[in-house]
Amino acid sequence: MRKNLLNSGQSLIELLVALTLIMLVVVAVVGLAAVSIKTSYFAKRETAAKRYVEEAMEWLREQKKSDWTDFLFTKSTTTSQTYCFNLSPVTSWPVVGSCSGATLGGIYKREATLLRSSDNKNVTVTVVVSWSDSSGTHDTKLVSVFTAPN
Repeated sequence: MRKNLLNSGQSLIELLVALTLIMLVVVAVVGLAAVSIKTSYFAKRETAAKRYVEEAMEWLREQKKSDWTDFLFTKSTTTSQTYCFNLSPVTSWPVVGSCSGATLGGIYKREATLLRSSDNKNVTVTVVVSWSDSSGTHDTKLVSVFTAPN
């Protein structure tokens, strides 16, 4: 009788160890799934941001080609000019000024800064798309130097 009583205590300990190991595996799998979902969510947002950056840069490139003089002397300055491009697709020049909040796609803010060189030969264009999530603020940036078309 005493031997059965000791065996039942040992079985209880084995059961507790097995349950603990199973719980650790379940917690690890759930944690891995959460990290995977968060990474996928970020990648989706980043891909959209890159698309918005490229869209604005291409539109600005077309504006440069269509009227270099206007682009060089009206749209850019030697102290930099910032535009808030929070409409997609881009169809016209927005008013000058930084974006006050995220309005592009509901979460993004897209700004383009045009900086004319002091010798008036080129314009450095910087397009930044930023967004915020639970991990903080993120941005995607594209910089290009435009020169007079040939």
